[in-house]
Amino acid sequence: MGNNTSKYLKKEDGELISASKIITPPLPSGAWFAPHQNSFPNTTGSFATGTMFFRSIIIPDDITINGILVNVSTNATPTTGAVIALSLYSLSYSVGVPTANKVVDLGTLGIELSGVSSASISNTTIKSGYYLLGYQHNNATAVTFSVVPNYALPQIPSSTLLNRVNCELTKTQTYTYPAPSTVSSFTAENNNNGLHVKFLIA
Repeated sequence: MGNNTSKYLKKEDGELISASKIITPPLPSGAWFAPHQNSFPNTTGSFATGTMFFRSIIIPDDITINGILVNVSTNATPTTGAVIALSLYSLSYSVGVPTANKVVDLGTLGIELSGVSSASISNTTIKSGYYLLGYQHNNATAVTFSVVPNYALPQIPSSTLLNRVNCELTKTQTYTYPAPSTVSSFTAENNNNGLHVKFLIA
């Protein structure tokens, strides 16, 4: 640990504990974790084809996940085999221009049918930090997603407000999988739409 104690708080007895533990309850194996940073009024979001979307999330502590899920609200004209691809990106700046660099590929989820879509993934460790969640689907028309219901417990956090999400950056591009390793030249968004995703703690 050295002298870098910026991530830690000192208790009265002198013990150093992770600051993230103060704002986040423990993440036990089998919990569905919603890693969303902000609270916004919308509980659904419609996402067009031909666009990659990004929203900021915070992972408060190192976690290992082995599952992921989203909730399809409406896919009025489903394309056979339609999926949504998800990745985590780190964000860097060069003279104020952001560039996203992929650090974790989270695979794809089927989105032909309405309802919760989940998948098991290989154990994947995500270090604590600030990320962009990148996502893009290959359906021929727009798909609407909504907040994931409390269908699997335990769930962290369970607060309704913490389940509200937003979209912050977009990139016009043809769907590809795996997702691009580097993305730049974003368009900034100012809306209340966002994909709500949950991770299963391994």
